[in-house]
Amino acid sequence: MKEKVRGKKEIIVVAAMVLMIVLVTGYPYLKNGIGGYDKDLLYHLLRIEGIKDALLQGEFPVRIDENFFDGYGYGSPLFYPDLFFVIPAILRILGLSPSVTWKLFALLLTALASLSTYFCFKYIIRDWKYAVTGTMLLMLSQFYLADLMIRVGISEYLAFIFMPMLVAGIYDFFERDGKKVYLMGIALAGLVLSHTIMTFIGVIITVVIFVFMFLHPQKRKLFLEKERMGKLIQTAVLTVMGVSYYLFPMLEQMRATEYRFSTPWAHVGDYVQPLSVLFNPTGYFNYIAYVGIGVPLLLLLFCRVIYGKPKNKWADAFYFGGIFLFLMSTSLFPWRLLDNTIFNMLQFTYRLYPYALCFLILGICMILAEQSEKQQAKTIRFMVISLTIVFGIWQNYNVIREYTGLYNTDLSEQYIARNSNCVGKGEWLPVSLNEDVTELTASGLVLCEGEEVDTVRTQGTVEFKTVNGNITEYEVPFIYYKGYRAILTDENGELQELTVRESEHGLVEVLNETGHEGNVRVFYQETPIQKCTKWVSILTVIGIVVVQVLKMRKNSEKI
Repeated sequence: MKEKVRGKKEIIVVAAMVLMIVLVTGYPYLKNGIGGYDKDLLYHLLRIEGIKDALLQGEFPVRIDENFFDGYGYGSPLFYPDLFFVIPAILRILGLSPSVTWKLFALLLTALASLSTYFCFKYIIRDWKYAVTGTMLLMLSQFYLADLMIRVGISEYLAFIFMPMLVAGIYDFFERDGKKVYLMGIALAGLVLSHTIMTFIGVIITVVIFVFMFLHPQKRKLFLEKERMGKLIQTAVLTVMGVSYYLFPMLEQMRATEYRFSTPWAHVGDYVQPLSVLFNPTGYFNYIAYVGIGVPLLLLLFCRVIYGKPKNKWADAFYFGGIFLFLMSTSLFPWRLLDNTIFNMLQFTYRLYPYALCFLILGICMILAEQSEKQQAKTIRFMVISLTIVFGIWQNYNVIREYTGLYNTDLSEQYIARNSNCVGKGEWLPVSLNEDVTELTASGLVLCEGEEVDTVRTQGTVEFKTVNGNITEYEVPFIYYKGYRAILTDENGELQELTVRESEHGLVEVLNETGHEGNVRVFYQETPIQKCTKWVSILTVIGIVVVQVLKMRKNSEKI
């Protein structure tokens, strides 16, 4: 009976927690409209519109966002995964406005991230009350609120759903029986399909932890357990297969031509923040994250001094690991030495904040949970949650008061279409491409030796007639990505494949080496690697679902 009452109480408290988090985080944009860095906001809205258009044409996965650059197309989905953006795209198809769609999607992500954090924290801490405390601390942290309202980093807080799963999966492998190692697989797959940089950091942290554990005499024996390692290897293989539809086509594109991400506009050492920002009572972003650890967490740092060394060594590992990651985000770490290394992918050192927060909060809550039998535990939890809510509201209040000019009240479909060149720094554009694409062929026509050729443009397709058999090169108003095809229909009605390559301007160039005249149709078609990996991913997911259903049926028959 007591367990049923306790279970009902937990459900009620968790539901209230999620509602509180959603209300506090969502209030500013529900009241004032969507705020933030306008170019990033428009870029993400254009991605949603691109998926909506593709779904209406019966295409998925999307390879080229055809609505960018007035129809020149942008290969964003080839480098920046769009799977979860199907949700807002469907809302757009159902007739919701871009603004309402964005708000509902943001509310959904916040609720899902809150639930994911709660269940993963509960699995690690083994105390649902401190899992609630930890979830409130993370989801109402200055970083999350500022990321949501000022940076509009929607892919980044999409990744918040999977970050706690990765930590829980690692913890299970080394501290429990290893039967939930699949959490690592789900987490890494989710991160890969959410945010590349969050994935990059997560993989590095995972590798560091595994190397450290392998060097640890007592933990090394875990690597010799066949069942545990078998599940780890199986999870790794299935994860790679599951995301192969995105991962391998991306690598294929990187080999095909040179893109701007290979010559970055910002190095990781360019915008390193001073140590003092960690103590800011409220925060915002401007390349450097002027976002602090947060007053509630700063006060809770002293719990380690007050209560001493915790019994669970992981509490200390999370606690000091979080502090170390925070310090790494500042000028105390020699980032300049890593400017020309793979770590330059970080761009900004505040990218470490989410993992720093997750680790530090876990460490603190695990330390406090060991004191839960003491009389003051309930008072401490109440004070922590109250302070978190108060400072969360204060953070939002300061955003509303100081950054009113950032709110965008005109997010109509027409406004988004007029700003179709908002791609941030254009990391996924060919290096040879002109900054202003429309200057190359302002009318969107095919060019032959600088002369315009009569052109028919439809959604994702360009058609034109060859000038004569002697002229062979045609520049087509599509930004070049591997996968474009050109089919010539000659006077006899026969079809011939023409050579497609990148022009000197970074556009699609068609070579009519056949010498035949006729109509040429240029369009994007999946490459063999894209087709193959798409089916690998589909069959992998179907296989996993079928196996799980059979297991559940078998277990139910035993009962």
